[in-house]
Amino acid sequence: MKRGPLCLMLFVFVGLSSLKTVFADRASEGPLNAALSLWRAGDVVGAEQQLTSIIDGGTEDSRVFYFRGILSENAGHDGTKDFSFAAKLEAATGTKTLINRALEKVQGPVRGKIEKIRASARDALKPHPEAARLKSVYREALEARNSGELDRALTLLKEVTTTGTDPRFFYMYGVALFETGHAEGANAAFAEGLKHEKTLEDTHLVSIALAEVQGEPRRLIEEQTLSNAAGEVLTRQTNAREIQRRASMSQDQLLADANLAATSIIQQREQQQEARRLAAAAAIIAENKAEEELQTKLSERPIAAVPKDDAAPVTEEMPAEEAAVAAADPAAAANPFLSGAKAGSATGSIDMSWMPASTDYLTYVRPADMLNSGFGSTLSQVPQFQEGINKMTEQSGLAAVDIESITAGVGNMIGSLMPIVAQAASGNSSNAAELSQSLMSNVNSMAVIRTNKEIDIVDAMSTAKATKQVDGDTTYYLLPKVESNPSQMALYAVDSMTFLMGSESAVKVAVAAGPGEPASELFSFVSPRAHLVLAFSSPLMAAMSGSIPDAPPQSPPMLGQFVSAVKGKIAGGAFIVEAGTDLKVTITLNLTEESAATEGGAALSEGVQMAKQMAPFALGQAPQEIQPSLVQAVGTLAASNAGEKLNLSINIPGSLAQAVKDNPQLIPAAGPGAPTAPAP
Repeated sequence: MKRGPLCLMLFVFVGLSSLKTVFADRASEGPLNAALSLWRAGDVVGAEQQLTSIIDGGTEDSRVFYFRGILSENAGHDGTKDFSFAAKLEAATGTKTLINRALEKVQGPVRGKIEKIRASARDALKPHPEAARLKSVYREALEARNSGELDRALTLLKEVTTTGTDPRFFYMYGVALFETGHAEGANAAFAEGLKHEKTLEDTHLVSIALAEVQGEPRRLIEEQTLSNAAGEVLTRQTNAREIQRRASMSQDQLLADANLAATSIIQQREQQQEARRLAAAAAIIAENKAEEELQTKLSERPIAAVPKDDAAPVTEEMPAEEAAVAAADPAAAANPFLSGAKAGSATGSIDMSWMPASTDYLTYVRPADMLNSGFGSTLSQVPQFQEGINKMTEQSGLAAVDIESITAGVGNMIGSLMPIVAQAASGNSSNAAELSQSLMSNVNSMAVIRTNKEIDIVDAMSTAKATKQVDGDTTYYLLPKVESNPSQMALYAVDSMTFLMGSESAVKVAVAAGPGEPASELFSFVSPRAHLVLAFSSPLMAAMSGSIPDAPPQSPPMLGQFVSAVKGKIAGGAFIVEAGTDLKVTITLNLTEESAATEGGAALSEGVQMAKQMAPFALGQAPQEIQPSLVQAVGTLAASNAGEKLNLSINIPGSLAQAVKDNPQLIPAAGPGAPTAPAP
């Protein structure tokens, strides 16, 4: 069983050492439930009257206003006024999680309208409301473009490029111009975008934004758009490499590089001055030439080439999940707010709110659902695992069954790992614990803990003996240091069920920046329905994977075929666990080409068949108590491919967990001082 996910869970729990949770009793919601019951029974008029009565009596529950607005929309009226007031109230009271759950079943145009109003209300409370507003307009423009409303998208993108400085605004404005036949304007917009693309984070965000832009506009952006930096003409590709190079340099190296660049500029200016002097002399000589020679030259002027027709606008299909949402009936008679579905089971993308914008490594865990699954509940009864669960609950006051999810992101992880990979290639080992602590103490690392119960943070932090810190309008807490993590961690309560944890500097940066984009195109290939996800995805991966060594000549043919198929074409990958009665483990590679996944899948399938044939020899060495379960597991080993994704999966039967429960001696004893962690 993989120890990496267990160590991460242990790190998060112990990082909240001595955190005592105090769960407030929920206030009676009799009038609201009565209104929803009337709605469910089909008495829409009665439900609206009941909601109005609650509002007239005075309430700070924004759900009441949202529900009344939805009723108005379903009746053909405008619910904007109620939605706007509800969104302002929600933003002021920090009840985003509660509202997300209340609106789970609301889809279609009504949900789209609500989300735009909610985003505007949140933006108004951010430290830089104008920047937040521009990002909101930018997102609206992308939605318009994806739905085929190119003229509206152009208008919105032109608005954000008027005062905004985000390079994505200009690049996507150029793409929209190109798609509407304005190639010249597109080139100017691309050049302006390159001018604003100055940092490593800029490059990362632009690469994400341009992930779905292909063909001629992408070629123009990457190869034809030019920028003059430090006296050197750069394309976007060379500019990105230069930014990456400078980001890895020390201050001394940067200073030396700047001096070298300055010297180069001076030399270039001197060369240009000399060239101008020579050109002036040549012009004087040319004036003395005969008239016929001048006429000959004039007659040889090239005829301007007729410009080619601009490429036809690119039309993109709406993703299947978005199409399903848009097709939903917002006026369904059934009450959408009394469903028992959990937010964690929703389809779509993992919620990336509060993650660093440059996140390229992601860990996502759903402890409560994992431990409540058939496999997890059986394994948690093993004494060693139960001891670990009890110990963490005692230390932190926060039981694993009370945590809905933990989402942890690390920015620029791929770049940080490059020296370690080089070190490993040279035969030297690295300290994984030191690396983990270094990454989590970095400003580009953040963990978001979402609970399924409300926490009184003031009382909890007092009990935990945490130190309260006030930075302007932001209040956060420094948690006591513990032996397993010498770096001091900070905790900030977004609301009573959502908490940010990371280094003090990381928490400050995250709070100032706000929740950011809730979804990332980089991690769209993994689902929030999984119970554990360890994933990496980066625009740098394709180039890095090009250095994968070829298979040795004596290796099986399918290994060489597999390496050849994926080499230079890996965009990301993930280790995924789904817990039920059995435990399904999947390793996924997200490739840049569908043909690579097809070719790699064929080679991997041959490898799976060989592994199944050889398995009996290896399984014969395993303890007899678990051999039947292992044989059953190997029988489920399978390779598959779909689109650009290549998968290798195996189902670990629940009988294995039962065998371990019945024979706890199969689990090796932990070393001195080693903590015990619960099963994933």
